Amino acid sequence: MDSLTPIFHQTFDSDASELIGFVARPLPVGQSLLSEMCARHIGTGVGVFRATVRRRIRATGGEEALDVLVKIKPADTVLISAGTELASQCDTKLGALYARYSPLRELGRSHLREIALYRAPRPGLARHMPRVHGVIVDAKQGLWISVLEYLGDAELLADMGATERWTTAHFEAAVDALADIHAEHFDQEAPLLAQPWIALNAEGSQVLAMREWWEALAHYAKRNYDRPVWSDLGAIHADLVQSIDDWWPQLCAMPRTLIHNDFNPRNLGFRPNANGPVLCAFDWELATLGVPQHDLAELLVFALPANADARLVDHLIERHHHQLAMRVGDHWTYAAWQEGFALSLNHLLIDRLSMYALPHAIRPLPYLHRILGNWRRLHG
Repeated sequence: MDSLTPIFHQTFDSDASELIGFVARPLPVGQSLLSEMCARHIGTGVGVFRATVRRRIRATGGEEALDVLVKIKPADTVLISAGTELASQCDTKLGALYARYSPLRELGRSHLREIALYRAPRPGLARHMPRVHGVIVDAKQGLWISVLEYLGDAELLADMGATERWTTAHFEAAVDALADIHAEHFDQEAPLLAQPWIALNAEGSQVLAMREWWEALAHYAKRNYDRPVWSDLGAIHADLVQSIDDWWPQLCAMPRTLIHNDFNPRNLGFRPNANGPVLCAFDWELATLGVPQHDLAELLVFALPANADARLVDHLIERHHHQLAMRVGDHWTYAAWQEGFALSLNHLLIDRLSMYALPHAIRPLPYLHRILGNWRRLHG
């Protein structure tokens, strides 16, 4: 792709190396529906692209080949415009509310967020991120670009349908990675809220002002609760929206940190290692301030197989609590930790899981019913 040429020159031409050439390669997974819509909105290539790059090392004259991933992201306004179009196709009122409230949610400032985190990650994040070759801001075209290593040898890479291949070792590696990630910004709410890339709803109070959005989204999402075993899911969802003034402040009052906030198999892979798999997480554009249990709850909802043993769930919840306490001290009783997990499940249903109803209406998601079933079992 000719559009990648200037990106690679900016990334690899330096005092240390020069670009010789590259070969673009297909990705094993397709672009998201929202990325496709963004490309139509701005008339240029956005999304994720793979390539093998050849560069010359100036000091030695030797050549090096690198497999890289290029992520080209538009401004948040483009994402919100594309999302509004998608929501409007589903329901006119929902589209209007999406346009009104999305700038306050994690999509707002998302174009700034991932670039900032990739530029200067703290060690606990860098340990579980892909290697960053460079980040570029193309202000003229309104594009924010990351050039990352391609995790070609990673296990379970970006695979939403591979839950039956997740072993206990994979789950434990993911939980231990979460403890590293959550420890880095633990109990640093004021510095995080002062960042120019943090979502405007990160402080928490704005969430309560979005009741009409949560109500409309719940009304639309209930069409997916069509299986007999979930006959009460619509009622649970509606009750959580109506009672949000009670449980949301409880969640915000718990110890918080920087969370990935999109911690599901589509954004994960595992590096092979002699001591066991090591998790690598990408797609950090939704990262925000939240309780650490939120990322664990999302992982289990998305990654557990439908027949998961309850003992495994209990083990992973306890392990996350223990591993984080080893890094930052024990700021919770175990009962309080479990309560934070339960409240995080509430948040996931009214926000993240119900949002999947929108793309599902246009292009059915094969995993949606499995994750809804997992949520229902975890909720109890």
